[in-house]
Amino acid sequence: MDTAKVVATFSVGIAATLTATALQVGKPSGWDELATGLLFAAFLAAIVVVVFDRLTDANHGNLIQLAFVHGWTQERLLKELQAATIAAVDANSWVLTAVRISTVAQVGISTLSGIVAVVSLLT
Repeated sequence: MDTAKVVATFSVGIAATLTATALQVGKPSGWDELATGLLFAAFLAAIVVVVFDRLTDANHGNLIQLAFVHGWTQERLLKELQAATIAAVDANSWVLTAVRISTVAQVGISTLSGIVAVVSLLT
């Protein structure tokens, strides 16, 4: 999850550098406007990558307290801990898929923005 945030942040930063350079050289053109629009979309996609970071953790502390209060055996506590951990892993699978998809989309948009900015510099 943290790697996705770093990748999204740096890719939008590199695209912003290229777009800013294109805007400073010569008269602004349609390529510059397109690069700026794509940069804005890449920035929004980077925010989506950061917002998707909502992993679920198993509440082991709560289960240990319940075991103490209700006098669970070690075997029952272990089974409850395993069930809570498996439930957390299952709950996180869609989050990881969403982060992967949004990161790939964000990097793609950032790359496209950078390419358009370079084309603007070359024309």
